Amino acid sequence: MQRIDKTKDWIKKNKLKTGVVTVLAIGLIGGGATLGIAHHKADELRTEFIQPQKADARQSDHELQKQLNYNHKVSGLNSNGQSKEGQFLANKYQVNSKKGVTNQDYGQLMHNHNEALKAGVDKTAIGYVRVPSVGITLPIYRHTNAYTLSLGATEYFKNAAMGQGNYVLAGHNMDMANILFSNLPNVKKGAKIKLIRGHKSYSYKVTAKKSVDPTYKANADGTPVSSKNLLYQGSKQSKVTLFCCNAIGSKRIVVQGTLIK
Repeated sequence: MQRIDKTKDWIKKNKLKTGVVTVLAIGLIGGGATLGIAHHKADELRTEFIQPQKADARQSDHELQKQLNYNHKVSGLNSNGQSKEGQFLANKYQVNSKKGVTNQDYGQLMHNHNEALKAGVDKTAIGYVRVPSVGITLPIYRHTNAYTLSLGATEYFKNAAMGQGNYVLAGHNMDMANILFSNLPNVKKGAKIKLIRGHKSYSYKVTAKKSVDPTYKANADGTPVSSKNLLYQGSKQSKVTLFCCNAIGSKRIVVQGTLIK
């Protein structure tokens, strides 16, 4: 009984100390939970994005072409990533949607990524884009929407064609190295960009790089809003243009290369 009384007295005299200890304990527990969630996110991003991109980067152009041709054959697709007997994907995966070309947080990205995989959108890639200097090797998809953007690079215009005019690709910058287009802001002039199709490839040299406002765009048919717009599709010279948001979405990073003869 005497020992219990002494313990009560000590607690009364040291209320501040015990309060601090309690707060610290709660903080450590909460911090541990936060670290656990962060660790889970990092593992998921590494498995779904970083490792596949690094694996593709180790493949030769020929090996990537074989993979594309195999996927198309197994899925019954033509070289444009479309079903020979009509579209097999729901319409929401087969249209261009401006809603997809916005910054996304981790939760949104993973939701769209998992839904796209479940629907089989990943099997409809029509090519690959490589930027070796910054470690980008990504599949290219026919339409730009939230689902295709969660898998790789996407054709920004409906009637795009590699090696003709200005071939524009959009991608997500998650501000995390080696995930989708997150490395694109590090590209320098003079760097090489390569586009790979099932039976052909195109090499480009980066000649322009700009940081522009989010309102910087071209019309849906690729005609320019201004005569100097880097997204203008109808260029007489063969070009490739890659663009993404900056880390916070306040700007767009636009990188353009011209075809190497």
